[in-house]
Amino acid sequence: MRRIIYSGACKFAAATIVILATPHELRAAEFSLHCARADVVNPAWDGPLTFRYDGSDHGTLQVGGVFGDFTLPATRAPLQIQPGEMGEAIDGSAAVQVKLPRLDELDACISQGAGKSADDMATGRDQCIQKLSPSSSLVDASARIRIGFTGAKDDSGEDAFVVFRLQYAARSQVSGGVMTVEAFPAHCTLKK
Repeated sequence: MRRIIYSGACKFAAATIVILATPHELRAAEFSLHCARADVVNPAWDGPLTFRYDGSDHGTLQVGGVFGDFTLPATRAPLQIQPGEMGEAIDGSAAVQVKLPRLDELDACISQGAGKSADDMATGRDQCIQKLSPSSSLVDASARIRIGFTGAKDDSGEDAFVVFRLQYAARSQVSGGVMTVEAFPAHCTLKK
């Protein structure tokens, strides 16, 4: 069984990525993970996404692809997947710049069709993020990433699962001040 892990929001935009893979495959001081699709829902994000970790207990995590390229300081530590099943986690955070639509354009798009409930906002956000093009300049964000390695019991057929959450640094005018966008990468394979 795989469990997807989200980290909480911070005062800047946040990117939360969770990668679940088998720990014995990744004990090396470095690895690369290549995801053929950055997102299975949004056709605008149908490009590749890569992650590269260099280090042992402390290191760096490089992210590259449709959201831009950035590097985070990262640490490796034990992770409980579920009772009786242990794995490892790589966690990192830093201020970054990413390729996303401008927040004012996203807010305007959502305002045109969404109601006031949280569900209405989320539906409007998901529809609008598929319509809008990325800004011509990078968007300020703070990235927080967790890569979780599961035990040997995993039989999903993928080398890793990734959850990628981006939260704008700027204050949204339509979603209570916080605008979060999620991507769901797929077809992820390890490169050693």
